[in-house]
Amino acid sequence: GNGDNFLKVARKKLREYSRIFLTKKGAERSKSASELKVYAEEVMDLLRFFSLLCEGHNGHSQEYLGRNNLVSDIATFVSDLGKLLAIEMRTAMMTEEDLPSKFYPTILDRKRPMIKWISPIPYKPDVDQGINRGSVRYQFIDLERIKLLSRVMTAGLEALSEFCQGPRPNIQLIIARAGPTKDFSTFFNFFGAFHFAGEYAGDIFRTDKQRKDY
Repeated sequence: GNGDNFLKVARKKLREYSRIFLTKKGAERSKSASELKVYAEEVMDLLRFFSLLCEGHNGHSQEYLGRNNLVSDIATFVSDLGKLLAIEMRTAMMTEEDLPSKFYPTILDRKRPMIKWISPIPYKPDVDQGINRGSVRYQFIDLERIKLLSRVMTAGLEALSEFCQGPRPNIQLIIARAGPTKDFSTFFNFFGAFHFAGEYAGDIFRTDKQRKDY
């Protein structure tokens, strides 16, 4: 019936978005922020639609989505997106190999991570054998892509929260098994670094080459 058609269309759209946003390895960059923007708006609209279906603790809609595996599909999509986002956030932050942590800013008595594009160390030199290092062009972190994926992640988490309010223990269990919040510690570290980026974004924290390319 019409209900079956609705489920088929919804699942098809989720599969399409998974192919667009994610890769087989879940770690490679698939598209830039500008390429993803249209798809991001579409998937956020779809997630918002599902959220509205369940708003106000609508038990019938919650059980319908849970019974027909849409909750599971969306939770898996959000979880996979979270893994990709966490990898990109970790890539965007300094490591001990880039700069010893003793040089990181101390905030609330703890050393805080720094984002690579505002640090004195270049992100990732694009060096081939035989190329003079003086001609190396540095690749900068695509922060716009990270921000866009974060918006999609937020829309997904908001939808999942609407699915299980009531509470709905059976739906909470479905969502928990998908693990959409496993990488929250990485998110907190990144957003903390991003929040304090302004203090370390001046020219003093960039090499001459970075200032020129930036």
